[in-house]
Amino acid sequence: MGFDWPFSPVWLALGAFVFLFALFFHGRSLLEATVPRFAWKLIGLRALAGGVFLLLLVRPYLETDEPATNEFRLLALADLSGSMDVRDDRGGLKRIEQVSPHLDWSNSDSWVSRQMAKYGKVEKLGFAQDASRLRSRSWGRPELGEKTALGDVLESALQDSEDQSPLGSVVVFTDGRNNSGKPVLEVAKGYRIRGIPVNVVGVGKIKPMGDLSVRFSERKPKAVAKEELLLKCEATNLFAQPVETSVRLSLGEKVLQEIPLKLKTGETRSISFSPLKPKSAGPQRYRIEIVTPSGDADPSNDVDSLLVLVKPPDRFLTLYMSNRVQPLYPFVKRVLADEERFEFRSLVRLSEQVFHAFGDEMKPGYPEDPSFWMDYDSVILDMETLTDLNATLVDSLKDFVQKKGGGLLLFGPTEKGRELLGGLVPAKEVERILAKDNLSLVTLEEPLFRPEDNVDEMKPFLPGRLPGFFVKEQNPAARGVVVSRANGRFSSSKPTVRARSGTGGFLTTGGDR
Repeated sequence: MGFDWPFSPVWLALGAFVFLFALFFHGRSLLEATVPRFAWKLIGLRALAGGVFLLLLVRPYLETDEPATNEFRLLALADLSGSMDVRDDRGGLKRIEQVSPHLDWSNSDSWVSRQMAKYGKVEKLGFAQDASRLRSRSWGRPELGEKTALGDVLESALQDSEDQSPLGSVVVFTDGRNNSGKPVLEVAKGYRIRGIPVNVVGVGKIKPMGDLSVRFSERKPKAVAKEELLLKCEATNLFAQPVETSVRLSLGEKVLQEIPLKLKTGETRSISFSPLKPKSAGPQRYRIEIVTPSGDADPSNDVDSLLVLVKPPDRFLTLYMSNRVQPLYPFVKRVLADEERFEFRSLVRLSEQVFHAFGDEMKPGYPEDPSFWMDYDSVILDMETLTDLNATLVDSLKDFVQKKGGGLLLFGPTEKGRELLGGLVPAKEVERILAKDNLSLVTLEEPLFRPEDNVDEMKPFLPGRLPGFFVKEQNPAARGVVVSRANGRFSSSKPTVRARSGTGGFLTTGGDR
């Protein structure tokens, strides 16, 4: 900013002094003649008028530097998101088709050709979530993206300009729909600091004449395995007439629910799906889709997806299975059935065709469905039972541990377990024993046990001579959970017990035959 005064500053100072002198005496007379409140207002207005007059006398001006056109480059950004595939009027051009003639290098009358002739350096990029260079002779029919991240693209262009010729200006061809990445206004501050103008050429109408849209209304629902999961969405009708449609909820390729709808013009309806019960913990991607009539303006908002992180249940569903009545079964049942953390079920074969089934939905007979194990969080299994199960069911038990990460506690002789489950059994070689009363039990730090658990308190409930197996050789991946050391001739044996292998937790303990 500067001043182009035609006279000496001395005259300006003298004039200002005279004005202030006159204003002083004039103000005194006003204060004596009128109410002070009105007098001060008049004094202020006349002082302001005098200041403006003096400012005009010095003739202020704003000075700017405009670089030579050949010293900087022009950047053109074309929106290639899914919303650019919209026709705003029936039979009219799509938004992307309205932009393409302006960025056609082969046409000397196009906007980009005229800028090239004027500035020399013009770079054109197409963007959705990321930016990519548009070649001069390969515009054709560009592939459109699902998201628009204009803020990220502008920030990237600003950073890239540091290693290239100076960026003089940016021109953005877009419909203004931005649904991803950094806020545009936040990134624009960097352009303002550097003095780089960003010009936007709007494409399309603000609100399409006809459009159906659907989206999940809650992006982070609480989800726990085997507990009810409530999913909600919102459907909006921007057609000029009421629409009859339906909304489908899917998990993968499976359609879970479909809800019919009647939407008035301009109506947004909240939709609650029937409660779902995820079978297992882990990430699950749900998808909703609205059925649209012909003439839908924006196909990109007809579908929405939601990634739900399903947490493990607070209560663990545990299955006990054996082909005979074991002495330890009543003890296990009593402990786990009364434990708040566990929901206990059991299946015990009493004779050839007679089974004892405990718990809801338990059927008196060996299962055949390979997915049977996937409903449980942990399984307590007599290894001799493996010979009674079909091969497919045994193989799916491996998937239960290795893929789902289910807990598996094995007991009984290990020979069949090693033969059918292989390395899933933590113990390679065991020695059968009858432990004495004074055996020591130590629980290692493991999520299977609570800090307040005291194994010694369980001793009064154990038989005087406890049958079991001491591990002589274990798998390299296994590690102990409960350690027992026997006195007497077994004092040199390795600690009993075990576990962990694969992704699931394992504990091998003794049982007699």
